[in-house]
Amino acid sequence: MTQEQTIHVGIVNSFNLITERNSFEEIVESDLSLFAHNPNTDPSIEVINFMIDYFKSYEMFENCVELMQYLGENYDDNGVFIHKECECQLPLITEYSEKMYCGTCNQRLKK
Repeated sequence: MTQEQTIHVGIVNSFNLITERNSFEEIVESDLSLFAHNPNTDPSIEVINFMIDYFKSYEMFENCVELMQYLGENYDDNGVFIHKECECQLPLITEYSEKMYCGTCNQRLKK
């Protein structure tokens, strides 16, 4: 694989993980488990903006739109990640996935 292909795969994998198209496990179990960000943390606004610029340069505008929506939903006007974490005393777990959500308040469960 060329360096350009490697970069592209990492960015696409990060995009798929961020937009929840694929789980971390699905990507890691593939032969192409490369990422443009640390998959164990929420991506920084700089990484998201880099990905948007990258997709713009290849005219992959649908991906840009999704990432811009992600920014609007998850970052404040200062570029700080908005933590929407469950505050329920007894969170309800109805489904297990890479990113866990409370079945009562639908907010994210963090370790």
